[in-house]
Amino acid sequence: ALCSASARPSDCIMAVAFILKQCQSAWMGRATAIAPISTQMGCFQKRNVHMSTPSADAKQAPPVSAGAASIPDKQAWLFKIVEDDEGTRFERDSIVNLPGDLVGAPPRLDLLHRVIVWQRREWWQGTAKAKGRAEVRGGGKKPWRQKGTGRARVSSIRNPLWRGGGVVHGPRPRDHSIKIPIKVHKMALRVALSVKYAQGNMLVVDNLDMQTISTKRAYHALRDCGVLAPTLFVDAKTPPNNFVLSTRNIPDTEIISQEDISVYKLLTKHELVITRAALDVLYERLVPKPKKIVPVNAPTAEEDMD
Repeated sequence: ALCSASARPSDCIMAVAFILKQCQSAWMGRATAIAPISTQMGCFQKRNVHMSTPSADAKQAPPVSAGAASIPDKQAWLFKIVEDDEGTRFERDSIVNLPGDLVGAPPRLDLLHRVIVWQRREWWQGTAKAKGRAEVRGGGKKPWRQKGTGRARVSSIRNPLWRGGGVVHGPRPRDHSIKIPIKVHKMALRVALSVKYAQGNMLVVDNLDMQTISTKRAYHALRDCGVLAPTLFVDAKTPPNNFVLSTRNIPDTEIISQEDISVYKLLTKHELVITRAALDVLYERLVPKPKKIVPVNAPTAEEDMD
């Protein structure tokens, strides 16, 4: 309404600035209130607390990681695997606080693109090779004399103009890899995790332990919780054997430890199922620690003794 034909340019600028400020505040978690959504949202309402209003009697679990964060912490439901005679299912256990520095980073598409290019270039073998004029077999003798035949002069039958000749400026084996700073890689991983959380595609579970090996039970448990393929399962260490055997035949699923997590895997999978322990380790790995301010001329212990 402010940007109508009769509105002043200053009013339009103020309106756009207000909208951008509200979007930034909502993304950074500084919004004062979030309206509860309808109960028809299904699995998305069951997953992230920021998309629904939890009840007052909900059991609060300790935070995933301790320490002050520059970005406000986020909240999510913590699920656990329950097995009984009725089958296997994911049930909400409690609410956990997720570090804002890990899952609340602002979107940076430039960093995601930069890391994806770096990661894909690491896979290129760089073994393409074409033979040049000096490497093709044959062509050592001049096919005919230089003058007197009426034909064009030719030095070798393996010149690039002839069929079977060498290739001009052909591919050579080389290294296609590029280098990026470690800080950029860590920041891109935090942005990818934040995107999964903001989209409601992150499911935090207590652990991935299963007592029985059953692909059918695992598939129905994921389907009932709204986790649809492609799915990425991340555990702190080597995933449990029963869970691996139960989910390896489900199409478009991958089970890895937190050491093998990458931006490419996070972006190519629609759903992310991650354990609390994996989030703890990723927080220690990816979130930079604040540096202490130490005086340059601080006296040493020996000087204090003197």
